[in-house]
Parts: sequence; structure tokens; C-alpha cells
Amino acid sequence: MNTAGGSGQEAVVGSTMARIARSGAANLAGTGISTVLTFSLVLIIARVYPVQQAGAFFALTSVFLILLALVEVGADQAVVRSIAWARARDESEQVPTVLRTGLIGVLASATVVAAICFLAAPRLAELLVGRELAEQTAGVLRVLAVALPVAACYELLLAATRGYGVIRPTVLVERMLRPALQPLAAIVVAITGAGLTWLALAWAAPYLVGLAGA
Repeated sequence: MNTAGGSGQEAVVGSTMARIARSGAANLAGTGISTVLTFSLVLIIARVYPVQQAGAFFALTSVFLILLALVEVGADQAVVRSIAWARARDESEQVPTVLRTGLIGVLASATVVAAICFLAAPRLAELLVGRELAEQTAGVLRVLAVALPVAACYELLLAATRGYGVIRPTVLVERMLRPALQPLAAIVVAITGAGLTWLALAWAAPYLVGLAGA
């Protein structure tokens, strides 16, 4: 009876389960922190800006998040699986090709959508938030359009870290760093009394910081 081999397998399984448990706990804690920080951002904007302007801003950032999910076309999940599969087969030399292919595709689709949103910002703002706020929010749309390719690359690279079986970068950057920077930047904008375009810049800039972190 090969008791040594059985013990070794049990140790590996135990180590794997412990790592999964730690990752799950860290992700849960990070999600909780992110939720609190996001709520604080909403509270700051709702208290500082008039109701109509705050509502328009939230509507446009929601559209941004929808477009962000669309331009990724599932590439983030594909990168996670591809990197994990390459490492499992001891073919880590394929990882740069996987990343390059994913980035090119995501960047291309995000740039096309961003260009359309940037050029058609006044008309889109009118359709999304109404004629009364179109002039104030066209600048918001242009800022978000420029941020779209940055955010798409950020999410793809962050997904790539999960392909290595680690959750820490996602927890630290996506669940903590970016959500913490957004309300801080919003507070600065609110103190200066700047308009919605500057608020959009404050909201979008942490994606660039997150991209560097990813």
C-alpha cells in the first residue's frame, strides 16, 4: 500500500482547498469594502450636485459600464481560461501571445466605440439625459469616451492575473484602490466647485491608476 503517495495527494488537495478558501474570503472582504466605497461616492455626488445633474451623471456612468462590458466581448474570461490552460500544460511561453491577441481585440473595439461616443457626444447626451442637460453632459460623455479604451485594457490585464490563480491583484486594485480613489477625487472636485465634466474626469482617472497597477 502506497501510503506516502496518498498522504502527498491529500496534502496537495488540502493546500489547494486552503488557498481557495483564502481567496474566497479575501474576495468577499474586498467586495464589502468596494460596496461601502461606492456608496460613499454616490452619497458625495448626491449631496453636492443638484438632483438632475447627479442623476444624469449616474446615468452616463452606467452607460459607460455597459459599453465597457460590451467592448470586452468576453475577452477577459477567455484570457483567464487561456492562461490557466497554458500554465497547466507547461506552455507558459504562449501567455504573451494570449495577452497580445486579447489586448488588440479589446483595444480595437473600445477605440471604435469611444470614437463614435466622442464625436456624437452632444446628440447622445440629448438622447440619454434630455435636451435640458445635454450641453452640460456632452463633456462628461467625451471624458468617458476617452476613458473607455483605458478601462477595457485595465480589466483585461487584471483578468490575466487571475489566470495565474491569484485573487490578490483583483482585491487590492479593483476592490480597494480604484473605489477608494474615486470618492477622494470626487471630494476634491466638489471642494473646488467644478462642474460635471471635471467630476467625470475624477471618476474616470482611477482607471488609469488601476491600469498601471494591473
